[in-house]
Amino acid sequence: MHYFQFEIKEWIANTAHLTLEEESIYLRLILYYYDSEQVIPLDPAPVFRKLRIKNIDVAVQILNEFFVE
Repeated sequence: MHYFQFEIKEWIANTAHLTLEEESIYLRLILYYYDSEQVIPLDPAPVFRKLRIKNIDVAVQILNEFFVE
């Protein structure tokens, strides 16, 4: 699936507590997930590199908060 419905009000309600960096990482991970049609690997380092995510600690927090292992 290379598209998804984006509910703006729902996005704002679910991400209002995030910083802009956290929100950006979350959005990039969602886009990766839908574009690749694969789960994010348990070792996400290659995905972080591909997405140019440098703040690994924040990215791991976002994965733990919004994604299910």
